[in-house]
Amino acid sequence: MTHRIGIVGYLNAHPLTGRLDREAFEVIEGHPSVVAGHLAAGRVDVALCPVAAVLTDDTYKVVPGWCIGSEGPVTSVLLVSETPIEQWTKVVLDGVSRTSVVLATLLLTQGPLAKQVRDGLQSVEGAPGSGVEAAKGTVAAVVIGDVARELPERLGHRIDLAEAWKAWTGLPFVFAVWAGRPGLDDGLITAIRQAGERGTSAIEADYEGDDLRYVRDSLRYVLDDRALMGLRRFAALAFRAGLVGREDVDLFAPTESYRPRENVDALLEKALAGRRLERDEALA
Repeated sequence: MTHRIGIVGYLNAHPLTGRLDREAFEVIEGHPSVVAGHLAAGRVDVALCPVAAVLTDDTYKVVPGWCIGSEGPVTSVLLVSETPIEQWTKVVLDGVSRTSVVLATLLLTQGPLAKQVRDGLQSVEGAPGSGVEAAKGTVAAVVIGDVARELPERLGHRIDLAEAWKAWTGLPFVFAVWAGRPGLDDGLITAIRQAGERGTSAIEADYEGDDLRYVRDSLRYVLDDRALMGLRRFAALAFRAGLVGREDVDLFAPTESYRPRENVDALLEKALAGRRLERDEALA
């Protein structure tokens, strides 16, 4: 049976998804909320899924290695308005991504933005993709994805949510991860990890201009210890605020085929003999 993979169609996901084998796997594309729905309904086996969606189901596990994140300004997940934050009367939380909605809510109620907004600020959820149109007068909105990089000039007041998170916590923010349920095929996990390694290694060759600066400088793809610290901090804060259903994430164990175990004694003997080690041998 062909494995099904859910992906988002944004530029920020392309380094992780562009080198998936479309002949070996059925790849289904959609907005973040749609992809999360596919995973929840079992229409895909694994998905590049918004973190908040992962935190709604305690059976999900995260594929280690790669994520869509940022450490500082991300430029594509914004609170936007025509007026300064002190004048806002309402914020429309665009339903295209639950993660961005939860992050904005935390920043506005507990984080650094809470001291800037007026008392009684109303927050309402909007239809997916409605943010730009909804942001008028004293109404602000969450806008994400490629559209956030091409905003009309009237929306001159812009708050980068990843930048605000970094200022608040000192940690990277993780927007999306590869997630599935226990029992996910090891070969599928390996294929996803290897596609991410190939795609992120080729960023300089694959992109140019503003797109290159965006994926290279604004985004952080490695799901390393710092990224996991940021993810777990977000999970804990959101859980305590009653915004998600679980306060931590579990990871799939790395598959043996991704990086086979080396005979370290033999490698040490090779190095002591003055022979050159390959990159993977040196890492081992």
